[in-house]
Amino acid sequence: MASSAQPVDLSLMLQGHVSRMDELVRDSRDPSKRPTVPSDFKNRPLCKIKKSGSNQQWTTYSVAEAEVRMTTDFPQWDQDLISCPPGILYNKEKTIKLYDRARDLVVKNNRQLSSRWRDKHEKNSYTNRFGTMGEAVVQVALEKEVQGKPGLLLCGFRFGLLNRAGKDKDGQETKPQNTTLGFPVKKNALVWDTEHDMSMTVPDGNFLELRYIQVKTIEDPNASLDLILEKATVAAKQTERDFSAFLAIHPDISTQQAAKLRVRTYVALPATMRPPGDNNHNILYRDDFNPQAGDEGSVVENLHSDIMAQSKIPPGGSLAVKLGLDKIQPASQDILDLYKTVTARYVGLGSIHPMKEHRTFFRELLRRLQAVDEAVADHTTLEEALHLDTRQAAVANCYKLLLIGFYGTGKTVTLEALVWRALADSTRFPNPNILIVIWEDSEDLLKRFQEHFKDEAAVKVMAVNKACKKYGIKEVKLGTDGDKENPVLTLSALCSSLSTSQPGHSNFLVADEVPARGDFRQLQTATVHAVISIAPATYSGVTVEAPADMEVLELTRVYRTTHRIQGFLSLAMAEWKKGSSNHVNMSLGQETPGHDLLGEEVECVLLPECACSGYWCHDPVQHLLEDRWSLLLNLLNRLRGQVEEAGHITVMLDTWVKTAECKDWMIRKLGTLQGLDEVRVKTVEQWRGMESEMLIWMGDGSNYSSMMDTCTRVTGRLVMFCLPFSRGSGAMGPIMKKACRQGRARWALEQQEV
Repeated sequence: MASSAQPVDLSLMLQGHVSRMDELVRDSRDPSKRPTVPSDFKNRPLCKIKKSGSNQQWTTYSVAEAEVRMTTDFPQWDQDLISCPPGILYNKEKTIKLYDRARDLVVKNNRQLSSRWRDKHEKNSYTNRFGTMGEAVVQVALEKEVQGKPGLLLCGFRFGLLNRAGKDKDGQETKPQNTTLGFPVKKNALVWDTEHDMSMTVPDGNFLELRYIQVKTIEDPNASLDLILEKATVAAKQTERDFSAFLAIHPDISTQQAAKLRVRTYVALPATMRPPGDNNHNILYRDDFNPQAGDEGSVVENLHSDIMAQSKIPPGGSLAVKLGLDKIQPASQDILDLYKTVTARYVGLGSIHPMKEHRTFFRELLRRLQAVDEAVADHTTLEEALHLDTRQAAVANCYKLLLIGFYGTGKTVTLEALVWRALADSTRFPNPNILIVIWEDSEDLLKRFQEHFKDEAAVKVMAVNKACKKYGIKEVKLGTDGDKENPVLTLSALCSSLSTSQPGHSNFLVADEVPARGDFRQLQTATVHAVISIAPATYSGVTVEAPADMEVLELTRVYRTTHRIQGFLSLAMAEWKKGSSNHVNMSLGQETPGHDLLGEEVECVLLPECACSGYWCHDPVQHLLEDRWSLLLNLLNRLRGQVEEAGHITVMLDTWVKTAECKDWMIRKLGTLQGLDEVRVKTVEQWRGMESEMLIWMGDGSNYSSMMDTCTRVTGRLVMFCLPFSRGSGAMGPIMKKACRQGRARWALEQQEV
């Protein structure tokens, strides 16, 4: 909290700003202060556009055409919030390493303020991160207040985008004309040098609400009132420019329409608690965004906590009241028309906003998640990327290792990195012979390893059944669980065969997706270097302990997926563990994000109960698919519009019975639909060890062991589509309800159709 000898009301300090804003609003309604607008204004060419493709020609583009494009890009523009960008991406590779979180830099520098750090690069990276995290708190809070209502939220919008020339990532080129919106190109500094930190436009009854918020994130929790006032004064002046620039790009708004604009400006200080006695309604403090805010140890930890808390804070509370958005009314037609004009001016002119469309945001999110994966997989920086301490680093390099950890913590890429490291170390391993064994039936995981090591003669990649056949190992059963093979005995036999059949070599056994069955203390590796990755979930509840000559390395940082997906999965895992037969071989609650990518909320569709008795659906083809095809098709079409390639979407079928029939039915249906025919349809066994950019999990929610495996195989977007079987502990239906209550997920738009 800011220090203060005496309570002070900062509203007295910002009276000049209030007076200037009142004057700007009055001028907007004065005909003598507004520009003359030509009658053909909306049809005048503003720029030229050439779409991607070798045979495309330059075409002119006008305000009227921008309005058409806006309504095409956002068909729900008059019903739901348009947020640009649609999500938060504040992980900048050039300013901070992908596998370093801002919190990691805080710990490294003993939680001191960054002004005391010695490394200037780290200081600059950290300052950039907590600044953008502060903006993220405000963005998520504003989205929550207007979600489900028409509105436009612009975050980090630079007015120079209205005059941008060049080619975007989709291959479309834009070329500005000599004049734009009535004033000279690149000569109006008031416009081109202005940036909306946050701009909210909301139709409300007979008025159009305009909110301009400038965000200033102060690192020091004990910031002086002088510093707060300094930041607030600068930010208040920026909001004046916000409204002035708005008027400049909307010369066609009449004085009568201007009288329908209700303008409010704010300074947001998302890392600073409200000082005693400050009743200024133009300044939003940390406790305005999170009334239950506590001290988490540093500014970035506080901000991260406040971002995640937004999903648990209901809309319409004190923040909405302060913003004047707590009682939004259905808009009249003339206000909707005015809102359409404003929205098209911002997001309809050519490619004005780099992140205006959901698929553009999702593409960038996937690119950064892929970059994280590649950084973690680099064997030259393995210890640094996984944040291993000295002891853990030594364990990783001993090549006598059992790997355990939460889904997505980097077990598979660690195996790959250790293989590459062994191949590169000719001094330690002069004649390597490496057998990589893939458990279960994951063809895709097998292909991944084969592709990565296809040029390495010293490496052989096999499924476990083929490896056993090659080395003459009979299937070994596990005592009281006779229908399950004993991986401990199988691994021991493979190690023995490798050591005897390949003498004179540095022999390695690398195994992935090994089920946690049997007593791993009995594992015998002989002279073989063994690195074994054990799947997190099991029915038998085995606690993984290593034999005397091996070590257990538990990975706890989740790299595969986003914060929000991880939050849902952590809740689900805890609920699954409550089941009498459901166990995990890791320390639940220790998993933590390995990056700073927040991502999108998990979406849930919970179907009505079917007539089947027992603990699962006996006819999922009919009850999960055929009876719900119309709803499912709406969901697929909506999600398809948010990705660039249908192949980014995987439908994961996880039913207790007739899974193969469900897969065949779904493939036949999708195969007849253009645009959806490339959607991947997989079963549990096929996709084990792999991951999808966008995963639609479909099942009856009863097969706990496979649920743990299947719905965790996702990086960027997770959608749960489930029949509500809840007769067993840990069933998916109750988990989805609890997640939505706790803000770990939200009901999908299609839930309204159920």
